Amino acid sequence: MRFEDKTIIVTGAARGLGRSAAHLLANEGAQLVLADIDGDRVSQVAEQINGDVSSGSAVALNVDVTSKRMIDDMVALAVKTGGKIDGIINCAGGYHPYNGLIDTTEQEWQSIIDTNLKSIFLCCQGVLPTMVNQGHGRIVNVSSLAARTYSYFLGSHYSAAKAGTCGLTRHIAHEYGPSGILANAVAPTAFRGERLTEIMSPEQEADLISKTPLRKIPEADDIACAMVFLASDEARFITGVTLDVNGGLVTH
Repeated sequence: MRFEDKTIIVTGAARGLGRSAAHLLANEGAQLVLADIDGDRVSQVAEQINGDVSSGSAVALNVDVTSKRMIDDMVALAVKTGGKIDGIINCAGGYHPYNGLIDTTEQEWQSIIDTNLKSIFLCCQGVLPTMVNQGHGRIVNVSSLAARTYSYFLGSHYSAAKAGTCGLTRHIAHEYGPSGILANAVAPTAFRGERLTEIMSPEQEADLISKTPLRKIPEADDIACAMVFLASDEARFITGVTLDVNGGLVTH
């Protein structure tokens, strides 16, 4: 029950890492605000948590995380729900097919930067005033293995956005540490889920497994548990780091 009486926002909560983190947090007592651009699907996640979990609770909100107005509504709902915001886990992101740097249009570049980096900037900017006023808060941002090396499948714009997430996280940690706010990131490898088959052929998957010391593709929970740890009081003296969760594929 590490999150009993704590209010946590999870973006990108309709699927993947966000959904896994939401269930883990709810099982430990969190009051959750679940945000996603897929309003119907994130509502189903909240309904499942409220029906299956006796300790935590969840409310869902349709949010485009590139919209400051919608993020302001999300923050207001979190404050209304719990009277405070103890943490935010920024999982929302996206990608589209990549055809090489030369053929990447300005619009494609900007779309990926907005979805994966600007969104985190806006969400952090949205919760920070409340956290500063409280004198505490946890920010966990999802980066990627692509930030540590390059993207095998998703392109230069994706790698740039995810590397930017690490830099933004470090800066928040230094700027707002004196206010009692901890900011960290996770850099996961590819994980099992509906999107894996969209970006990776069976041959590519086998190649990735062969290069990973633990010789497997992780489940979403294998990544989400690290995110939940960074949002917990157990990580109370950890800030400004990017935690690699990749089975030893890349270590720093």
